[in-house]
Amino acid sequence: MTDSAMGGGPADTRRKAMSEIESIQRKRIDAWVKRDVDGYVTFYWPDAVLFVNDRQITVAEFHLGLGALVHAGGGCVSIDVPPVDGMIVSASGDAAVVSFAWSTRFRAADGVVGDYRNQETNVWFKRAGDWKLSALHLTRLSFAPVS
Repeated sequence: MTDSAMGGGPADTRRKAMSEIESIQRKRIDAWVKRDVDGYVTFYWPDAVLFVNDRQITVAEFHLGLGALVHAGGGCVSIDVPPVDGMIVSASGDAAVVSFAWSTRFRAADGVVGDYRNQETNVWFKRAGDWKLSALHLTRLSFAPVS
């Protein structure tokens, strides 16, 4: 008998988690596009482990760096993030991993605009009913200046 036929179970738990994370991921991307640094950082647990390009940073360092970038006029010009695909969700539905490539046109703090291609892996964890990122690995795959 399938999980659905039994009125719930691991498959339903996983589907629910995937749907919740997909919705949260869209909100996270929207915050980034709007350059809402404070809103963007709320999608990370304070103790999250972040590897951004070539180094490990804390969420507090990430927040300060993004704030300085946006204050200097930098940030996302446009972004193309594919729909979530291939997410792996724990049987208990409280942890998930998703990896994807995405593209952005981005303005650096020095005003240089470029097209970036990135690879990102996220580890989502649900605590007290809230999904947030507990780990992020972001790697720049390519960069091409446009101005």
